[in-house]
Amino acid sequence: MLKNKSTNFIKDKYVNKYISASNNIYFLTGLFVLFNLFLFAPHIISMRLPADDLVANWQTLQYFFSYRLEFMKRGLIGTLFDIANIQPTLRTIWILSFLVSNIVFFLIYSYLRMAFKSLKSPFVWIFLFLFLFTISPATAWNFAYDEGRSDVINLLIELIAVSIIVLNDKKFYLLIPLLLILGVLQHEAFIFMNAPLIMALLFDRFIHKKISTHILINSCVAIFGVSIVIALYGSISHINLESLYMLIYHEPLPIEMPTINIFMVITSSLSTNILWTLEKYLTFDMWKNFMTVIPLFASYLYLYMKPVKFLSLSIEKRIIFISPLLTFPMFVLGVDIYRWFSIILINMFIVIVYFIDAKVINLDKYKGQGVKNSLYIIILSTFFGALGSYTPFPYIHTMIDKGILPPVSG
Repeated sequence: MLKNKSTNFIKDKYVNKYISASNNIYFLTGLFVLFNLFLFAPHIISMRLPADDLVANWQTLQYFFSYRLEFMKRGLIGTLFDIANIQPTLRTIWILSFLVSNIVFFLIYSYLRMAFKSLKSPFVWIFLFLFLFTISPATAWNFAYDEGRSDVINLLIELIAVSIIVLNDKKFYLLIPLLLILGVLQHEAFIFMNAPLIMALLFDRFIHKKISTHILINSCVAIFGVSIVIALYGSISHINLESLYMLIYHEPLPIEMPTINIFMVITSSLSTNILWTLEKYLTFDMWKNFMTVIPLFASYLYLYMKPVKFLSLSIEKRIIFISPLLTFPMFVLGVDIYRWFSIILINMFIVIVYFIDAKVINLDKYKGQGVKNSLYIIILSTFFGALGSYTPFPYIHTMIDKGILPPVSG
């Protein structure tokens, strides 16, 4: 008995220390510094390139797409660059990525504060969840290794919408249809990567009479309407493709372009993308890539499913639960499997937090050897860098190869 009291006293003492440490500016500052140090090492490596060089590759070509030429898919961010008269260079894209990533970090923090405010020792859980989010290889992929992609911008749009739903302030709900439109205009993959979770949360609020029918209908019309517009009018004409090519490379468009080229992101049809992706699934490399990510994904999936009794959930909660998995059509539409896995994992994180707030999940369920083993795999995976990068943290070897650090003399 005395031993149990002593153990509980020590445990409570350390918990109180964690609460005290996390409930102040040092808590947030520490994780903010960790987030930037850990995730932006690849950016520092890439900055060895001339900072004012134009960037035109698979990740960043869309920064050159602008509605000034004509309406086209993925033209929103390039149009904003065009209006602001900002040249799409490595430096400007890096700065934008840095700013957006840190805004997302603070939105995640705010989301956790809103969701965990009713828990006992909320700041302890905020610290743990924010720490696990920060060190996740999925986070590293989206925020650092795959720099220049639009995924983090779409995640920002998604998190703003999720925060509005959790905050439950009716005057802000009017922004959600606009956010859905902006997300699809930014990148059509938003339809499968981000919109399902937003729509699932809206449906949940509608069922529980927290939003009006008009909000739900307007959101559905917005996402379906802009999707149809992109499908019908999102391609670029050959004349404007020539102008775009000249803008980027300062030379005429070749008469015969290679079958696989970076302009496929705007010139290829849906059927072309599907056929090309399915061909990749016939290669050994594609399945090797799958095998490298399966242990980590299985660990996250175990933690996602363990505290939830799916069959006992209401229909609206089941829809929320499966919404992260609705990203799976992207595995047929594109070959960037690490992108798809990463956004699935991040959306799982958002759903778990939402379920904790809604009292669907009890944190006491996270016990047992299986939970420990999953956490071990996740933490171990952290030291292998971003999901699928094969570039281990802290990227020292890559820095030496790039000439940023001198090689160790033997």
